[in-house]
Amino acid sequence: MRVSSGDLDQLERVARETLDSLPSDHPPIAVEFMGSPKAGKTTTIEILTHFFKRMGYKVWAPAEGASKRTPYHLKRDLVAFNTWTLSYAMSELLVAYHNVDHQNLIILDRGPSDSLAWMGVLRKRGMIDDREDEIFRKFALETRWSKLIRRVYLFRCDVDTSLKREHEFKLTQGPGTAMNREMLSDLLSEYDSLTERLPSGLSQVIDTSAVQHTTPKVTSFQLGRDIVALFKQFAGSTGREC
Repeated sequence: MRVSSGDLDQLERVARETLDSLPSDHPPIAVEFMGSPKAGKTTTIEILTHFFKRMGYKVWAPAEGASKRTPYHLKRDLVAFNTWTLSYAMSELLVAYHNVDHQNLIILDRGPSDSLAWMGVLRKRGMIDDREDEIFRKFALETRWSKLIRRVYLFRCDVDTSLKREHEFKLTQGPGTAMNREMLSDLLSEYDSLTERLPSGLSQVIDTSAVQHTTPKVTSFQLGRDIVALFKQFAGSTGREC
């Protein structure tokens, strides 16, 4: 698929028109990005954040917790590490949603759903038991905040592709905590299982393994259209109620 200048012009026009049609006090639209390391989540988020800000939207896109915010020493205890990242994602969602400086769009890079995939891996490895896993799951999926997320985008790529992208510009190919074949395989399995259990229509899967079939620009264009459609749905339902 190619994105033409006409496609981009149309997306800009619809995005601006949709923003103008929204009531000033509308609740933010929140979307979550989760998935495989090196699958293109962060690049896509940067492109979408730039686009929607240029269109006049107020965008809350906090830095991804697992690699940008979590205290590094917590990685020695993966249960503590993933508890922290879940708490970070939840706090950023709630702060943005209730911000007095009203936001239009919230973009989470690794939100509650992503944390559940990691906890699933830890459960399979015996690092947490079924009771603890259920506690984490119930907390992350509590309706009071899980209903705030309107779309979950799962970025996935196969293990070989993830490792190839990780090592391409590095001076060592030694394994990391997450960047090793066993962990990546387990994570991919958990991501796929999790998306099957999410409510119908909530998640979309973006497979970036075959880069020759897509580019970050094309992926961002497709997701940009989807996010604008979410805003249009809200604007339409508000109009019917009025």
